[in-house]
Amino acid sequence: DPSSLDSSGATCPFIGQTTPPTIQYIKGGGPGNFIPGGTVDQINGSDEAVAGVTGLSGSVTVEGYQYPVCTSVAVFESEDQGQVDIEAFITDAPASKVAWVVYYMKIERVNLSLVTQVSKPAHNSSSRDPFLRDWAPGNPWDASKDDADGSAEWNVSKDILVRGRVSGWFTNSNPSGRPADTSNPLNVLPANRWVMPNDWPLLAGGPDGEEAYGTAEQFRPYYDIMIAPNNVLGLALASPDGLGLNLVAVVAAGNTGVGSATSPIIVSTCASLQAGDSILIGTTPKIVSGCTGTALVITAPFGTPPAAGTPIFETSGTPFVGPYSALDIVGLSKDGFGTTAPTSLFGSTVRDTAWRDFDVDWWDAPMPPAILSVALRGTGFIKVVLKDEVYYLGTPNTPSAAAGGTQVYPNPYYWSEIPESPWISAVAAGGGFLWDSWGTNGPAMGPYQFWRPVRVGVNSAGIGEALSGTDQAELAIIRNAYGDPTIARDLVVFSDNHGEFMVAANGDFKTDLSACATNALAGGKHCKPGDKVGRATITATADYPDFRGKHFPVLSNAVTVDWTWGGYKDVSIQPGETDQFVYVVFHALDRDGFCSVPSGAVSLHPVLSSADATNDFSSLGARYNGDPVENVDFLIDSGDGIIIATSGGGSINDGRRFATGVPTFSVAANNPAVSGIKEFPLSPLAAAGQADECQAWIKISNSLLGVTNVLTIAKDDEGNIGFDRVIDFSSTMSYTLTFRWSLITWAGANDIPVMDAIKGTGSSGKNPGGNDISASVTAIYGWNAAAQQWLGFFPSGVNVPGANDLTVLKTGEAYWIAITGPSSVTWTIATNIN
Repeated sequence: DPSSLDSSGATCPFIGQTTPPTIQYIKGGGPGNFIPGGTVDQINGSDEAVAGVTGLSGSVTVEGYQYPVCTSVAVFESEDQGQVDIEAFITDAPASKVAWVVYYMKIERVNLSLVTQVSKPAHNSSSRDPFLRDWAPGNPWDASKDDADGSAEWNVSKDILVRGRVSGWFTNSNPSGRPADTSNPLNVLPANRWVMPNDWPLLAGGPDGEEAYGTAEQFRPYYDIMIAPNNVLGLALASPDGLGLNLVAVVAAGNTGVGSATSPIIVSTCASLQAGDSILIGTTPKIVSGCTGTALVITAPFGTPPAAGTPIFETSGTPFVGPYSALDIVGLSKDGFGTTAPTSLFGSTVRDTAWRDFDVDWWDAPMPPAILSVALRGTGFIKVVLKDEVYYLGTPNTPSAAAGGTQVYPNPYYWSEIPESPWISAVAAGGGFLWDSWGTNGPAMGPYQFWRPVRVGVNSAGIGEALSGTDQAELAIIRNAYGDPTIARDLVVFSDNHGEFMVAANGDFKTDLSACATNALAGGKHCKPGDKVGRATITATADYPDFRGKHFPVLSNAVTVDWTWGGYKDVSIQPGETDQFVYVVFHALDRDGFCSVPSGAVSLHPVLSSADATNDFSSLGARYNGDPVENVDFLIDSGDGIIIATSGGGSINDGRRFATGVPTFSVAANNPAVSGIKEFPLSPLAAAGQADECQAWIKISNSLLGVTNVLTIAKDDEGNIGFDRVIDFSSTMSYTLTFRWSLITWAGANDIPVMDAIKGTGSSGKNPGGNDISASVTAIYGWNAAAQQWLGFFPSGVNVPGANDLTVLKTGEAYWIAITGPSSVTWTIATNIN
């Protein structure tokens, strides 16, 4: 630039040549003007053609000689918090001075919460599948909707999203007014500190309210360097890396414009729409003629106005990748982005690192990456969550808008260079970044994708939980089932440019079945819906990415997940075509709450026989009962009758007294008209609106219409579970109990103990073949005419002296029965017991 390099002989050093001509000065004032076909003045006294350029940080070739762009680099390092003012200028040219403010932070705290308002549409699908891994609804930017107390009850096999946020503090000559915090003796926080990212808008002049317009926006617009995921302008990337297209506006509601000068299209913002820009309105290519305020004019107007909400994309030739670079001075670029910063990303020579949304808020704070060691202890495991699986807009599990799909990405960055510069070594004594984007200490790893683990199974220091050989073998089986090598008990990730990070937790490891009932007939654990089967405690420890040791790491709060069972197993007696026949029906849902495994989901312990056959935990031995394929054995252990059919599969012995290995089938998937397999009403344990259940059955014939006793054994990973049913072929009847109260007249055995009646059988043997409704009954009342008083029975109070004064049911008497609901319950009883 003639203002700083004059004919007195100021020069740039040369590359690769021994006798190059001297460049006296360069016309145009910057490397961006080194373009093929341009000119460079005063090369040996005459203008010369520019033959080629290699990047903004590369070189220029003139007369066959290669010259670098003039660059001066200084690395400023601090191991203490505080504000540092840095100035750069060309010697003897005071007007060339450029100043930066740099804030060095200590870690304030790490806060964990459970994002209970989102889940995976495909249940616990693998993050390795790009079209089944999304969480929905997307874009959970509002952390206030997370669990209020750091704990949650969650299905044992369902992924739960764990959010972490890291904040940092520093002090400077301007006191913040914040009081000291001495609540944690291991992390005493001083008074008057500034906390990032929260205080970013206050540092710019305030205010700090979301969407508030004030001093910061008017006098420090260069603090507005990043769009917020909840920005009102509809700004977003069309792909996580920002290549190809960016969403720069949307068509406003109630629009009547077609894009002509007299009928412009009203859009959400014109900030990034400049004359000559090539854009897509929806999928239609257009050229911007002009855009003022919110009125867009295009060179070839539409015939009819575009629909409200139609996205407007602008082509981006560079990726949008962090970290923020001071070369991207917001407001200088015509497209609303910053200018361009050097990078090695994806083979490109430049990147965008800034994008304003006209609101200075905490989302703008350029938080540095912290190293987070996330640990789960107790029941469960954790695994990777990628940022674009959570922060997106559009239909879950569909391609990006840049690839022709619906999804856009409103929370940059999704990728970042770590360390932020090739001038910073990725490896240091006692520390290092655990990632090397630039290849300064080995092969270049390229940009880091938030929040991919950089270490699995250990913390940032390489230390992990001591697991038994069986535990390690089970985790290997689980990783293989998911196709996800990040499944572990410890993961190390980097926080993003907002200080945020996420992992997913799941309870299908080291499950604790001690709270489930032990089955008296077969010895296995019989879990019912809502049983707690383990607790996970999750913590995260934040450490500094470089030169670790001087400042200690900071431990987060602990969040806990109580894992609950989602399935059931039950046996019912269903009437046959005539009094001679009955069906003994086994009903089941797995711990996930499924019979058929949803498309794309991973179910480690299904009760559907065909699905269970694909998972093999047999190498773990007794931990999973030898991992039998889920099927059912039926045995007539006393009384008359024979087994004449099964629901399909298995085998009936020659004496037709037992059927073994009968597989389960899905009611939802079965079509009796096609398969010939009869199906029955769902178990009384089924939830309201439930559409599927696994069943297996046998058909029994008892031509003498006597009593038949059937033992049913379900082979489960949790241990075998047995059901004993006595069937009286002569006569039964059923009541339909509705929520909350039902009035019935008892038609069963006289003076039957109430608990025996509602359990379907019992020591009295007076209700054989009846089904067990005890889990659904909350109270029974009967009127004692002689005493002129109500007598009550409460199943939860059977062991409380004096709590239950209704002890038996009498034939012909009326009773009020209350059930838990919300669905009705069918109660089958025997009516001819003598």
